[in-house]
Amino acid sequence: MVPSRGVVVQSLYGVRVRTPWPVPGAPVIDGSWDVEFVEGNRDELAAAASCVPATQSSNWAQSAALPDGSQYRRWTDLFEFLVAADARHIQARTLAPVDNEALLAYLLVDALSFSMVRLGWEPLHATAVSTDRGVAGFLGNSGAGKSTLAAAFVQSGARLVTDDMLILTRDVSGWFAQPGPPRIKLYREMATRIFGADAGGIPMNAVTEKLIMPLDVGRVMEMPARVAAIYILHDADGRAMQEPIIQRLSPADAFPAVLAHTAAHYPSEADRLKRQLEFVAQLVTAVPVKTLSYARDVNGLCRVRDSVMADIQAPLD
Repeated sequence: MVPSRGVVVQSLYGVRVRTPWPVPGAPVIDGSWDVEFVEGNRDELAAAASCVPATQSSNWAQSAALPDGSQYRRWTDLFEFLVAADARHIQARTLAPVDNEALLAYLLVDALSFSMVRLGWEPLHATAVSTDRGVAGFLGNSGAGKSTLAAAFVQSGARLVTDDMLILTRDVSGWFAQPGPPRIKLYREMATRIFGADAGGIPMNAVTEKLIMPLDVGRVMEMPARVAAIYILHDADGRAMQEPIIQRLSPADAFPAVLAHTAAHYPSEADRLKRQLEFVAQLVTAVPVKTLSYARDVNGLCRVRDSVMADIQAPLD
């Protein structure tokens, strides 16, 4: 198991997490907690693993919904997690020697998102940066380029709000993006191109070139920030495209597009589904949602970044 560094409570995604594996750079707070990470019990995890359907036996990532309402997740030869039925306790165990950062990269997105849905939050599969005109959130499937685009913003002076999972909250003044861990995940080539050859980084696992890149305090947001717009990333599909294309969606068109990037494959009881639909409907009514199409050319990232910045600064129609 990854060694504990002392139990603390940290604020992550606006959630108070009690953890024996602190996230360096994330705020440590006093008081109560919402979700607790604990070192996994081998026997309990083995019993949970026995519930994984046989159809998943050859999958690298495996999961099971247990009869008591708890959720089990495993990555072969890497980690396993068990989210308790009350969603407030998550057991974690490593299955091979790994860096603390690698454990947290999976624990803080995949396992924690189960708890967050159960406890009333609606995570979005998104990366977000804060500019002087507000937060730009980038939604997209895995591999769509969310983190790479965000890194280009950070390299030019914007601050990372969160990578890969976005929690939005609101008050009477608008919608706010909650800061996640001060890390961004990039493929080695992109990390070198954007942050330089000395950027470092920690491998996520032994079979990928993707690195976990810790960011210093000057490159991350530590407080919630108002959302200016949400961009849904679209690949140019091989078409010749000199400039990025940004198109605003109507709330009716934005609704299914944003809904597709919620945690739809997690608990689906009637109350949760109602909350999920209401969350998306309220969001797309209040926040501009736009498609962002561009050629996947690393040399053109500056044009994409500049187009988004110009769009954020433009007055609304």
